[in-house]
Amino acid sequence: MLALDTDSIAVDSHPGMECFSAGADCGFRRFLLGTARDAIRGAEIIPALRKARLRVAAVAGPRSHPGEDRGEPVAARLAAPERAVRERAQVLLAEAAVLASRLGGAALTLELGRLPLIDAAPGVDEDARRAASRDQALDRVLPRIFDCLGRFPEVVLAVEIAGTRQAWPQPGDLEIVLSELAHPRLGWWFDTARAWRLERTAGVPSAVWFERHRDRLRGATLCDAADSGEDGLPLGSGAVDFGLYREHRSAGLVEVVRIGARFSPGALQESRRFLEGLGIV
Repeated sequence: MLALDTDSIAVDSHPGMECFSAGADCGFRRFLLGTARDAIRGAEIIPALRKARLRVAAVAGPRSHPGEDRGEPVAARLAAPERAVRERAQVLLAEAAVLASRLGGAALTLELGRLPLIDAAPGVDEDARRAASRDQALDRVLPRIFDCLGRFPEVVLAVEIAGTRQAWPQPGDLEIVLSELAHPRLGWWFDTARAWRLERTAGVPSAVWFERHRDRLRGATLCDAADSGEDGLPLGSGAVDFGLYREHRSAGLVEVVRIGARFSPGALQESRRFLEGLGIV
């Protein structure tokens, strides 16, 4: 199921719900509702989608207001030390789950962001500090994920993989998350550019992500990047090896194309043709 991230469409040239018609013009009938379109995250988009025979297959977890926290992912705030911050994040996450439910059970992706590190005692090495920080974050995050799954039985939650040393979940973290919360509607979400970047900067082979819980993979973001650090390139024009993903993908996944909104619609069409050449479409 190929879909387009609505954040791939420039907001200034295609404001509001025009992103859907622009994507349809490039051959996409399914979408991931990205975070740049918060203004249309309401019930009014549902009749418009039905009329155009389009579908939102996934919803990106919301971001908090930039004035409050630099616009970090709401799911990252579920691990915050302050109870009030965690409770506010849970409210925002529930609002996103309501939308995903109204959209016919669209998957809801969760970006956990930077792992909040705790203060360590003298002599404690960095690995031990990170493990303790992760355990503390899990104690705060998992109950809220479980609560969301219980309140919204139509929604599938998918935890996005990390793309930097500072972010989580790393492969070992993901194993713990999925093992601790073995819920049939909790899975994970792959990202080609993040996996490539983590392999390049931290030496984590991209294939490691697929060694466990392949049956709980719910979708993937297909994105390209350059050695220079530039992200969101048209697929096939950067350094990411899509052959590895093609080798490990399975039927029934939501596969989302994402390129930078700075590129023209022609770049989306080229990206689609690139995937067709790989046999992914």
